[in-house]
Amino acid sequence: MTTHYIRGSTIWLNYYVDGKRIQKSTKLKNTSKNIKVVESQIIPVLNIKIATGDIYKNKPKTFEYYGYIFLHQKESNKNYWMRKSYWMRVIDYFRGQDIDKITRLDIKEYLISLNMKTKSKSIYKHCIREIFELAIDDNVLFHNPAQNIKEKPDRKEPIQFYSKEEVNKLLSVANGIIKPYLLIAFNTGMRVSEILGLQLADFKEDGYIHIKRTRSKGIIGSGKTNNAIRKVPYPAFILDEVKKIQPKDNIYIFGHIDDASLLRSQWRDVNDEAKLVRLQH
Repeated sequence: MTTHYIRGSTIWLNYYVDGKRIQKSTKLKNTSKNIKVVESQIIPVLNIKIATGDIYKNKPKTFEYYGYIFLHQKESNKNYWMRKSYWMRVIDYFRGQDIDKITRLDIKEYLISLNMKTKSKSIYKHCIREIFELAIDDNVLFHNPAQNIKEKPDRKEPIQFYSKEEVNKLLSVANGIIKPYLLIAFNTGMRVSEILGLQLADFKEDGYIHIKRTRSKGIIGSGKTNNAIRKVPYPAFILDEVKKIQPKDNIYIFGHIDDASLLRSQWRDVNDEAKLVRLQH
């Protein structure tokens, strides 16, 4: 029978395998919430492992082992190749470490080391959390140390704008799908989700774009407010650029790109080419 006890400020497990007493830390702090997790989730799983003999199995436990399983499961994701580099950054950081030795503090320190805003770290946090879930599914871990990690909210910075000269410089070096995106953004003031939700039929002959929907991470919406469903004027040259990129197999102008993060590398390249400090787009 598995029991738990407190050592210092941490919850520990006490159980027997083949008559040998084993004491193992859960790495969870002594709180009423964590004790409930131990009693309702961790101990029952451990008892099943002991009863079925799974506890004797020697399984690969490195972080990258489960990281590559994670990658394999994501191969069918339509954004796989755009996000793989971010996922590999996580795998490479924890490479060579046994997954059951990585602590919640290790994960927090990694997230802190990322030189970016908190909201930009979500793709890394999701990756870490899902990789640990695979280890739980494999009965190597009892608890996910990456669950419910909170960080300080981003400090609101004053909004910065490009000058007219800087806008012209950006547009002069932009190529491919980022060019019509920037032309629409700079000339209409539309939100990112509105631009990515545009279809060719939304460009009317009266010189107005009829904004009917938003699109973000696969979710189609109708806008934040009643004022979001509106129309804005557009110059004729924008439609010419839009027609150049309209995919044949997708009703949306920007095809599978349904989130601003998928344009991040193009946005960086345009700023670098224009030799400008990159502002949030």
